[in-house]
Amino acid sequence: MGGLADLMPKAQTTCVEISPLHCRVMEAKGHNVIEADFLAWAYVTAQRFDVVVMNPPFSEGRPVAHLNAAAELVKNGGRLAAILPVGSDRKKLLPGWDYSWSAPMEGMFAGTSVRVVRLMAYKPE
Repeated sequence: MGGLADLMPKAQTTCVEISPLHCRVMEAKGHNVIEADFLAWAYVTAQRFDVVVMNPPFSEGRPVAHLNAAAELVKNGGRLAAILPVGSDRKKLLPGWDYSWSAPMEGMFAGTSVRVVRLMAYKPE
């Protein structure tokens, strides 16, 4: 819980998490946590960020919905990094952005056989 957030500077990081339990764990680690459904929160917040790092839910088309919502939160000239299911790299995502994909990776999530790719995207000025 909070694996990606643990790699970020706590004073400059805002986490959005839907699970109350995960929120409490991340708060205990010293993270700034907003307990909310990310999609709902993303569409109402006025906050914008230089960098967004995300690991969206992988089921039912949610990765693309979360990615698009996150993209709206990135300031012009900012960056977005995401862990996405393999196959996402074959889609036309983030029109007008510069981006690159990692090679497929296995074994990133304990107890699963999910293959993932890493997206690094740069929003134009």
